[in-house]
Amino acid sequence: MNLLKNDMKGLLFYALGEEIFLRRGSRGYALVLSLFGIALFVSGCSNDTADDQNVSKNTVQETAEIETVTESSSSSGDMASLLQDVKKITIISMDGSEINVELDPFITDIQDLLPTLQKSDKTLSTFDYTVVFWNQQDDPVVMQVGENGVKLGDTYYTGSTVTLLMDLVENYAGNHFFDNLQIDRIMISARDLGQTKQFSGEDVRVITQSLQNARFIQEPPRIQDPLYPYYVLELDVGGKQIIEVELISPTLLSVDLGEKRSYYQLKESLYGPLKKQIPLMDYSPGHIKYLFKSSEIKLIDMAEMLPKAEILVGGEGTDPLEVRSITHFFVRLLSTGEPADINLNKNSPSMMLQFKINDTIIPVAVYPDGFIYKNQAYEREGIQQAIVDRVMENFKN
Repeated sequence: MNLLKNDMKGLLFYALGEEIFLRRGSRGYALVLSLFGIALFVSGCSNDTADDQNVSKNTVQETAEIETVTESSSSSGDMASLLQDVKKITIISMDGSEINVELDPFITDIQDLLPTLQKSDKTLSTFDYTVVFWNQQDDPVVMQVGENGVKLGDTYYTGSTVTLLMDLVENYAGNHFFDNLQIDRIMISARDLGQTKQFSGEDVRVITQSLQNARFIQEPPRIQDPLYPYYVLELDVGGKQIIEVELISPTLLSVDLGEKRSYYQLKESLYGPLKKQIPLMDYSPGHIKYLFKSSEIKLIDMAEMLPKAEILVGGEGTDPLEVRSITHFFVRLLSTGEPADINLNKNSPSMMLQFKINDTIIPVAVYPDGFIYKNQAYEREGIQQAIVDRVMENFKN
């Protein structure tokens, strides 16, 4: 029975509408985007477009349709029949990105996991992905997947294999993410330089090919902070969505999918074409961003805030890219300071940062809400705590 012949949007909004109320708060914005993306997706994929008269149906007719869809949604919470008569499967991330996956391999991988899930009375409110199963009649069945459980129709499922199912969906979404993108335009920005330009022509094709050849990495890499000059690609997908791709290193990039961040390893460096568009800038020694040239940094704690009195980031046996990543975080933090005519020297600094460039040590005296660099005082509220937080995060990892 084609329940959605007149209004395909009804089922998805019924199946997901409850989540709007369950997941308000800090996640609300991402959810609204996700739900909006789903609505657009269903509208675009429907083979039976409603005519103008359907838009103006009276309240009684709309209520009757919703009740019909409700019955379908409640009865669809059956894992055994989920994979029957499926012709297409789409994964939707929390930011609304739609990812079409290969049908047969996905069904083969998922069919052994679904029967192991157990129905649960526990109401779940956090899901990372929405998987839409389209049958031969173009009727969608919606399954939401998160780290703690699964929702199908009105039924919740948990079990020891939920983690495996979550990993499977995440892996398929990651591996096929760039394959699905129809990129019309690419903007490039270098955030450390404050410059933005647009790619055109052959450059768009080259960048797109590099992204499609990138390998999805399921585990987060050790390098977390982007290297100078912090290149970011803005992909215009069909004029409907802008996707930001951060280059963490010349061959490592990340994509923010709502509350999930995916990482990819490139086969070749993208810095070549990017530097042609926005070349690197050579800062003078008096400029804070001159410190981007540092090969290592030592943190000296004079107020017993850190796990150790001295922490060296760099030296023998360390990964140069990882050292640069951490160092560039601190330089980026310092660059948010504003020159100020204040006397910080009246108190002793709580911390010293020593940047090493070639064989020269350049000190930065840090105070709770400011610092001194090259005899110039800078104001930056909470900079001391921001440094402590970053160090403690590194020690946890």
